[in-house]
Amino acid sequence: MSAVSLKNTIGLLASAAMLAGLSTAADAADAYPTKAIQLVVPYNPGGDTDLLARVFAKEFEKTLGKPVVVVNVAGAAGSIATTKVKNAPADGYTVLFHHSGVLVSMITGAIDFSYKDMAVLGSVALSEGTIWVTNATSPYKDMADIAKAAKAAPETVKNGLNFGSQSHAHVVAFERAAGVRMHNMDVGGIAEKIVAILGGHIDVSEVQAGTVSSYIQAGRMRALGTPAANRFAGLPEVKTFKEQGIDITMPDRLFWLGLPPNTAADVMKTLTGALEKTAKSPDIAKDYAKIEMTPFFKSAVEATVLLDEEYKFLVEYKDVFQSPKKK
Repeated sequence: MSAVSLKNTIGLLASAAMLAGLSTAADAADAYPTKAIQLVVPYNPGGDTDLLARVFAKEFEKTLGKPVVVVNVAGAAGSIATTKVKNAPADGYTVLFHHSGVLVSMITGAIDFSYKDMAVLGSVALSEGTIWVTNATSPYKDMADIAKAAKAAPETVKNGLNFGSQSHAHVVAFERAAGVRMHNMDVGGIAEKIVAILGGHIDVSEVQAGTVSSYIQAGRMRALGTPAANRFAGLPEVKTFKEQGIDITMPDRLFWLGLPPNTAADVMKTLTGALEKTAKSPDIAKDYAKIEMTPFFKSAVEATVLLDEEYKFLVEYKDVFQSPKKK
């Protein structure tokens, strides 16, 4: 073989190898996902966010064809997990499962970025079951009783909350509307609130119905009221705050998914398609109902608009969040 022919042959082989490599890379990209996806939850196991994430993950992985593993990264009212996901590799294998509590992290400065700085995938649920509860042995029968006691003896009614969280804003909104001051105690997330209520360490706390319905049915807890605009279908006997003479309505929490910024368009397209299919699953509504959650699947644009709207409500309590333990 002449030197020229050999040179041409080597060139052809090199070109073929390069094309094969490009084809393999393209196939790999098209094959996303090729491994398990981490669904990062900003709170401890046992709370409403964790329960919802696990129900969602079960259906989401059926659509994706790969495991979706819930990873709990608790701390700093969700800011640690949010920052972790934002700084993760933008490869589609780390997804944040959060709710509108992220807005509080923005207001407090716990995170120095916005949800708009992440790749918002869309929303997955709405928590319409926000209720305030007490231990069944307590003397309080409804929120009117709480307001009356707190007014008669300021800062004696022990309220359990997670300082710097969305529920913190709700507590202050109640205090201002009712003209009272409670003894607010930082007990942590919903899982910790439940322990504190059952143990009689606090008098009242805001929780999600799905996390405590079994305790209410067993006669261990009593629902006092809901700050929502309407009564919750799962507990229709529980009156709204307004029905009890407390003129305040608080927005329902929106649960949403977010990924690191600059996540590839093809990855986002795959996940968006999977989210749309999950929304149509015949099992999703049934599974959500078991934990008192409402399916609420909205696009990235729609979810962002809804988060914007709730931000306007929460930012009114900016002074509270900036000095939470003094309010």
